[in-house]
Amino acid sequence: KGRSTKGATQAIILRSKEDAQYDEDIQTLCMEWPLSLTYTRDRCDSRQAPTQHVITAPAVGFVLSQMIARRGPGSLRYFLDKFGWIPKGGTRGLPRISFPVDVSGFQVIRVEIGLTNEGFANRSAAIAAVFESIRTILSTPLQRDLMKQYLAAAWLHGYF
Repeated sequence: KGRSTKGATQAIILRSKEDAQYDEDIQTLCMEWPLSLTYTRDRCDSRQAPTQHVITAPAVGFVLSQMIARRGPGSLRYFLDKFGWIPKGGTRGLPRISFPVDVSGFQVIRVEIGLTNEGFANRSAAIAAVFESIRTILSTPLQRDLMKQYLAAAWLHGYF
């Protein structure tokens, strides 16, 4: 099914020709790894009105997907598209993030990307690009205005 490296799992999803999503020119690359977010409700400063905030794995996934799926130079999507490793147009080449397991203290994050046959042949480089993109996001502080935009979009989509 897959190969595990340092907590991450790589899987290849094979579809039959009867599947509505089957396309012989697109292969779905699936990567999974565990998280350990503990869901707690934190109270704000006692001088403020009591409100409760919970950051969940889907909220984190939504914000992460917004960051890695952007189109500009230096983005993961730009890199994969430049080499012809993702399908042109549409959303098939966009990273899709989901959480097959999501409970407080343990989650499994899954990232799926539709690759062209050329991209699939170079899947090791595509995987390295995904991890480099995530590493860059985690190591570089985000601009406050940009983070506000991502959080506002997450709130509008019902993640908070």
